[in-house]
Amino acid sequence: MRVAGRFVASCNCNYMIIGNFNMDEFTEAKREPTDLDYSYYMVDDVTVRMLNPKPNDLKNLDLEVGNTIQLDRVYFDWDKAVILPKSATQLKELITILAQYPTMQLEIRGHTDATGEHDYNLNLSQQRASAVMNYLTERGIASSRLRCVGLGETQPIGDNETETGRQLNRRVEFLILDR
Repeated sequence: MRVAGRFVASCNCNYMIIGNFNMDEFTEAKREPTDLDYSYYMVDDVTVRMLNPKPNDLKNLDLEVGNTIQLDRVYFDWDKAVILPKSATQLKELITILAQYPTMQLEIRGHTDATGEHDYNLNLSQQRASAVMNYLTERGIASSRLRCVGLGETQPIGDNETETGRQLNRRVEFLILDR
């Protein structure tokens, strides 16, 4: 009987282990009587293929001082400084990078769309940067490695005339200060 399937890792894994399921003089096979209803399959003819990395895969970024890390999925609702739950995946990837580079220091840059007054947007963007900083420090990143700045609506990446563009502008980015 042929059993086939496809496995896609649910994380950005660095390693995959596949066991030795070939019978040889070092492999011992036992059949034990049991009342349990189960099956055991020997796996062979395994193919592992590397997929093309996602465009914003953090592992492919140039992590040099002065470069900006722009996460494509750390966004906020309109007029809010609460990190959306869907942002957790990329923030966890950033935490992994910060763990790999224990001397890396970042400036967390908060942004808003162009809705609202300039001073209000500066304050809101500062709150967004602070929310991300709190998220990182609550997960073990030293606050001495981070600083926050709010830039308001001064550096849009999307069209502020559309909801999609405004959503893109409600974001945070990370400037690498030291590595």
